[in-house]
Amino acid sequence: MRTIGLSWTEWKTPWSASDDENVAECPAPQMQRKSFKALGTPTVQAAALSSDRTDLSAEEVLNRARLKRAELEAAGEIDWVCDRQPHAVGQGPTPDRNLVGKTLEVRWRYHHKDTGKPVYIWCEGEVVQIADGESDRQTPRCKKLLPAGAVRIKWPADVEYDEAESYVWSVLKPSAFNKDVHLGWRYAGCELKRMEAAHCKRKRQK
Repeated sequence: MRTIGLSWTEWKTPWSASDDENVAECPAPQMQRKSFKALGTPTVQAAALSSDRTDLSAEEVLNRARLKRAELEAAGEIDWVCDRQPHAVGQGPTPDRNLVGKTLEVRWRYHHKDTGKPVYIWCEGEVVQIADGESDRQTPRCKKLLPAGAVRIKWPADVEYDEAESYVWSVLKPSAFNKDVHLGWRYAGCELKRMEAAHCKRKRQK
């Protein structure tokens, strides 16, 4: 498809080469257009289409694509963090010690400063502790133990909402993974990049 259908003649790779590092990020295709002798006088529409045609280099096409993606991200029409999660929606891992040190996004419910209406925001924090179910409590005065797998997250200071740095215990359920619900959770973008870099490194070492 890439070589024949899209004329990417400079990008021929074996179809079964799953370890090809270039497959994940292919260059922008350079289409080879044919020129034909004009027959008669072009219509107004044909002339307009011809004048709008622009030849772009692969780098220019890629830059335009990145700008458009950033525009769609800002508008909330696409969400790359959601799309690149390593687990299916609602099928996240059971929180355990492997999450310690990981940066997560948790969907919190806030109240809009002006309208007072509830709004949901994905907030980024670092997991610092996982409850063992035997000794951890939400506060030293609490008598009730936290359930095993409860997550203690360090939240950075939030100037916009006038909140200082804090540590909060939460119960994150695998069924809420990457869902747009209260206490939905997922790996943060920075964590995804670290995981992907580690995965590529392991593949190169094989």
